[in-house]
Amino acid sequence: FLKNKNSTFFVRASGDSMLPEIKPRDILVVDRSLNPVNGSVITFFLNEKPLCKQFIREEGQLRLRSFNPRYKDYLIQESDDFQIFGVVIGLARDFLCMR
Repeated sequence: FLKNKNSTFFVRASGDSMLPEIKPRDILVVDRSLNPVNGSVITFFLNEKPLCKQFIREEGQLRLRSFNPRYKDYLIQESDDFQIFGVVIGLARDFLCMR
């Protein structure tokens, strides 16, 4: 199941910015050994806050996109402290615990 066992982590999702694809309490399977490509879903730290968004690189700029259309894209600024944690390679959802 896990290609890179030593670099794969499980992260619990929260919030609604990635709905409908990623729901609160989903468990994200994150591979830290992969480099994101345009369109990848990544986990990262932005100004010390852990987040999950779609990685969009266009015209030399890095944009972070939520799947939920209620949230605007975020354009990474030079002054931002931005650190990629890893690339989301899958997710697990416990249907019995969902409310």
